[in-house]
Amino acid sequence: MLATFLDLFVSGAALISGTLVLGLLLGVLSTLFARTTPRQALRTLAAFDIGSGATKVLVAEVDSLGVIVGSPLYEAEKPMAYKADAQAHGGSLSEGIQGRGLELVQALVAKARELGATEASGIATEVFRTAPNGRAFLDQISAKTGIAITILSQEHEARLGLATAEALIGTALSYDAVWDSGGGSFQICARQEGIPSRTAPIASVPLRCFTGKLGTTPSLERLLVQVQSRPFDLKSTPNPVTSEQAARLVAVLASELGPAPKWLRHGTVVAIGGWNCIFAVTLRTLRQRLPGFDIGAAGEGHSEGDEGAGGKGGAFTMDDARRALDAVVGATDEQLLPIAGTSADAEGPNLVVGKVALLVAVGSHLGLDRIVFRTATGGCAGLFALGEFKEMSHSLP
Repeated sequence: MLATFLDLFVSGAALISGTLVLGLLLGVLSTLFARTTPRQALRTLAAFDIGSGATKVLVAEVDSLGVIVGSPLYEAEKPMAYKADAQAHGGSLSEGIQGRGLELVQALVAKARELGATEASGIATEVFRTAPNGRAFLDQISAKTGIAITILSQEHEARLGLATAEALIGTALSYDAVWDSGGGSFQICARQEGIPSRTAPIASVPLRCFTGKLGTTPSLERLLVQVQSRPFDLKSTPNPVTSEQAARLVAVLASELGPAPKWLRHGTVVAIGGWNCIFAVTLRTLRQRLPGFDIGAAGEGHSEGDEGAGGKGGAFTMDDARRALDAVVGATDEQLLPIAGTSADAEGPNLVVGKVALLVAVGSHLGLDRIVFRTATGGCAGLFALGEFKEMSHSLP
């Protein structure tokens, strides 16, 4: 009897021991699998946004849903004045700007390859929709770099801006629309009423938009030609601009806008862009020329300088924007240089007044109340998120 009991005890102990070992082994394998599977699902992608006034690139590890995982590996915004060049050459892109533009994209592609990017995708905006040789130039870039570049319509550009904001902000803020303003055009876009963020795929959800063919370059052109009666040259400076001239510019810009939709009146918009955009310039004006202004006063809690590279942004009201315009009139290029910036990628102080005036013109026309700015590398983050753009990606040469 005792021997039988001991045999059963030993057998049971062995069974229990085996079960524990098996459980431990499965646990280790499960942990290893959990650690490696997400990593295997990531792709290192490069997104290119070739705009009317700058070329932007974002290189990042992206999951299967198009969401950036971790910090971007590389992001840059390089000025390239395609819109101004086209205006100076009868609407077409000159050979000079095409050569410089191609060299820039080739350099950015090489950088992306160094960082391990295996796929790339690109979009182009306003000036390439209108320049007679815009498509041919982009085809040349594709042939030299292997990047498929799609020229976006205004509607698709608006959708890309909304996708970018949703990718960067998620549900952290409540807002009525997203405002993206570039070198040659702007888009203000939102999901149709009743379709809240992330309840439907951004690639197919119905949108409501307000757009215009006004941007940094057209604003400077209107200031020089229509307000100051001078010939247009991107390198010319209108400064110092008088208060009367600034008010006239706002009126000229507003006269080119369509009827203001009711859904934007008294609204809060999220604005996206980089160092040179109209929103960042307005924020720097408020911080530098209006002592005591707090870019986090609206509850955003950002530190001084966040409207520059690497920061997340800030918030201001339309009354603040009008004060910013008053603060830059009468100033010289030298006085506005700290607002424009002194880095190699900063646009000149001759554009400062036109940028702030454009923001005031559009925001006042629409009756907006508040603008919350978030830094973004063009529409690159949205390009990752939009499923309909994935087919443009292919291996880098």
